[in-house]
Amino acid sequence: DLFLETTARAERSTTVEGVNFYPSVSVGYNLTNNLIKSDFLSFAKIRASYGQIGIEPSLYRANDIFFSSTAGSEGWGDYIDGANYGGTVRRGAVKGNPNLDIERITEYEVGTDLRFFKNALSLGLTYYNRTTTDAILELELPASSGYSSTYENAAEISNKGIEADFSYAIVRNDNWNWDVFGNWTTYKNIVEKLPGVSRYILNGFTSTSSAVVEGAPFGAIYGGQYQRDANGNIELDSDGFPLIDAEQGVIGDPNPDWRGGLGMSLAHKGFKFSFLFETSQGNDMWGGTSGVLHYFGIHPNTAVESTATVDLPRYSGGFGGTIPAGTTFRGSIADFGGGPVALEEGWYRTNGGGFGDLDEQFVQDASWTKLREVSLSYSISPKVLEKTFM
Repeated sequence: DLFLETTARAERSTTVEGVNFYPSVSVGYNLTNNLIKSDFLSFAKIRASYGQIGIEPSLYRANDIFFSSTAGSEGWGDYIDGANYGGTVRRGAVKGNPNLDIERITEYEVGTDLRFFKNALSLGLTYYNRTTTDAILELELPASSGYSSTYENAAEISNKGIEADFSYAIVRNDNWNWDVFGNWTTYKNIVEKLPGVSRYILNGFTSTSSAVVEGAPFGAIYGGQYQRDANGNIELDSDGFPLIDAEQGVIGDPNPDWRGGLGMSLAHKGFKFSFLFETSQGNDMWGGTSGVLHYFGIHPNTAVESTATVDLPRYSGGFGGTIPAGTTFRGSIADFGGGPVALEEGWYRTNGGGFGDLDEQFVQDASWTKLREVSLSYSISPKVLEKTFM
């Protein structure tokens, strides 16, 4: 059996001139009826699809916007209430862009659906490839332009991944239904192009943020980083402390390497019990609270006492100097690759804490596994309901 479906859409938008065309097509072929005869494989289907959609610019992004306002001197004298003079307006800080175009998303996928052992075991596999072109971002403008930013068709973003799911009926009879099921997925999204822009900040702080950076995953963690050599090793100062790069960069990826779920359901005469575990592995987070606790000296790492086994350099960005061998001090001993150093107040109150220029040290593994759901239910027999108003 061959299944074919196709659509074609022509759309007009109030924010973009002309007609935009979006095609899609999907095809599937059942291999079981004609090509495969097997007690082991009870069903096999292959499928593929392709499609496009578009996201038009929001209203008014093509024009400069004006707002009602009052004319004043912001504390330097009396302000003039515009309502007494027929009203006053001010121009918005975002520059209109009449050349904005549709943000277009193109995706194709291929996959298969399989069932084995008289449909007791089901397996689905899918590969997808999704590309966004002309992604609309609000980019910064130099203050000399008289604006703070403008919207541009600025980015191209790719997203490729593999998805798999399965279910298996361990027991199926008149009294019991016992099933296990699960899913697994891995994907990679990359900002393929961001011409003329070093990075675009989605959200965050003055130090660490979620950013769009060419060649990095979308929403990458961006902030102060170690200075590294050509081999990726951290470069050190003369005392053995890490040097900090003059430029911020990508310091982490919040996207997981893979995600998965595993669950079970057990049903017996109207009762059903089920649960689902879920996990996300390989994703990063920035521990901003950890950095603040280090700075104020209330993180457990700062609440220890150590005894110097050798003369230990103190961070020159803090107080500098040396802690003599045999001296007990509040802090710990670390080695960044150039020999032991003292991590104490001078380090944590500067670049070793949450208000310094080094954010990479607080990027942590954010993998998690949790019990997503547990449920117990009972379904009343239809024969009982027939005798009621339900």
